[in-house]
Amino acid sequence: MKISSFSQFLAKRPPQCKCFLIYGNNENLVYFREKVLLNQLKKTIPSLQVHPLEEFILPEAPSLSLFEAEPSSIVYLYRRASDRLLKEIEKGLTQDQNYYIFASPQLTSKSKLVDFALKHPSVAAIPSYTTEEAEITKVIHDFCQEMSLNFPQEAKKILFENLMTNPITFESQLQKAALFYPEDSSNFSDTDFKSLFVSKEEGDLFKMKDAFFKGDVAAFTQLWNILKKDDFQDIALIRFLQAEAFRSLKGPGNGPYQARPPLTPLQVSTLLSLLLTLETTLKWQADLPDNYLLQKLLQWLPAKSLETR
Repeated sequence: MKISSFSQFLAKRPPQCKCFLIYGNNENLVYFREKVLLNQLKKTIPSLQVHPLEEFILPEAPSLSLFEAEPSSIVYLYRRASDRLLKEIEKGLTQDQNYYIFASPQLTSKSKLVDFALKHPSVAAIPSYTTEEAEITKVIHDFCQEMSLNFPQEAKKILFENLMTNPITFESQLQKAALFYPEDSSNFSDTDFKSLFVSKEEGDLFKMKDAFFKGDVAAFTQLWNILKKDDFQDIALIRFLQAEAFRSLKGPGNGPYQARPPLTPLQVSTLLSLLLTLETTLKWQADLPDNYLLQKLLQWLPAKSLETR
């Protein structure tokens, strides 16, 4: 069966669904969903045993005597699923009532195994390309509820944005928040909370981007030079600005914590044209003057903000 929304699937997971195929080219998201799904199964079935498999070889189920209770359910985890395992997986589904989670970033929508999962009524085919805001919101909500944590809205926003960027770290990040966020948070600022998750270099990158989009020449120049001192390469900075320009096309988002103003498609098109030209120049022209890239960006940077042009 095809799963269009992972968060909705978690909220109403069909009881007959015993096998889950998580695929797509977003590796972080694939393994994040594997963990989230496994955690949900363990909460639903406290006696569930977890068996990671190096090879897809299922042990024979032992026969029970008249006096033995039914064995605990098992969830088998396998991360190297491919089309050649199709027959073995079909056989496993018909033989027992255990659970199977296959997490494979290598599988594509054209895979025979994916096609099988899409058509099978008890197999969930979960494509993983773009992180859903709802699934991150739910993970944060469930964790706070389970740990009896009462994070303020701004702290949840910081957590949300951090996990949207890198969802695979959700367990360590949430545990870190619970460990370091004090019960008496009156003296614990938003900056203190953000510092738990965002490195100085990462923070400087986003500050540089914000200054560039706002047309703040002085701040942009200062932050650019700081990043260069931290050994950031010109090509990496250009590609970061490209990625942020593409992200702005999505708008502020529908989530409860995303309210950043977007650039218009025309603004993004103009900006990307400049950045791609500069990237090509960096690749193919040797011995460019010092600060060549910075000077080109400053020449193009308007006095007014990109956001208001």
